Amino acid sequence: MSVRRPHFLVLTFPFQGHIAPALRLAKRLLAASPDALVTFSTTEVAHGRMFPAKSTEEGAADGAVERDAGADGGDGRLEFAPFSDGTEAGYVRSSDKGSFNAYMVSFHADGARSVGELLDAFAARGRPVSRVVYTLLLPWAADVARERGFPSVPQSKTNQRDEAKLVSKPPYVGGILSETATI
Repeated sequence: MSVRRPHFLVLTFPFQGHIAPALRLAKRLLAASPDALVTFSTTEVAHGRMFPAKSTEEGAADGAVERDAGADGGDGRLEFAPFSDGTEAGYVRSSDKGSFNAYMVSFHADGARSVGELLDAFAARGRPVSRVVYTLLLPWAADVARERGFPSVPQSKTNQRDEAKLVSKPPYVGGILSETATI
């Protein structure tokens, strides 16, 4: 019986202050776990800002997948797959609290649906996710993961001590995830 490679799905809110720490965690997971795969996911709009000129490849749910296929020393174990927040322009900054609240309602409903499709797509491709890691403004990600039988854990963007703990002692042994592991 072959042991499946660990596959982390790192989900983050589409603001730079959330993206940068989550991407740093994704890269540290790869550095600490040579056999791991990591998929980094944020909204389609934020994804488009991260990769404005790159061509994309169809493959994950309804979105596109960017692979780290050797550029900048990458080895193809990190991929980027967006999810939908239900908007075409993402959140447009405004002093109107109602605007932000309306965005969050859409982000919750459409984000949960889209992330569920992403998880289903990975499972259908024979690469199921081992653990969903999500930033604090995506608590619905835990529900989506649980509904599909995937373990999940929140990542606090401000707690680097916890991040270091995850990287120094990955939550799996021989590809088997610990159900009690936390970040």
